[in-house]
Amino acid sequence: MTNIYGMLGLVAFLAGGALLYHLGSGRVPGVLKPVARLWARAGHDPKWIRAGLWALFVLIAGAMALFVGFYLYHALHFLGSGRQ
Repeated sequence: MTNIYGMLGLVAFLAGGALLYHLGSGRVPGVLKPVARLWARAGHDPKWIRAGLWALFVLIAGAMALFVGFYLYHALHFLGSGRQ
């Protein structure tokens, strides 16, 4: 089970890094450009696409904090007790 959590953590880390790169450069990721075009053609403000991407980044960062925090909590809780 730990391997699955490790793989999910790696995917979340890579996705968050790629998303942060695109947000920092002010671009929409290429995968989401058709969605952004449809959104703009429908008459909606394109800034909400970036707001949604920032919300997605916050969710990914929260997932990473949970992945790391869960194991860190257990490691610190059982520190010195000899339990594994």
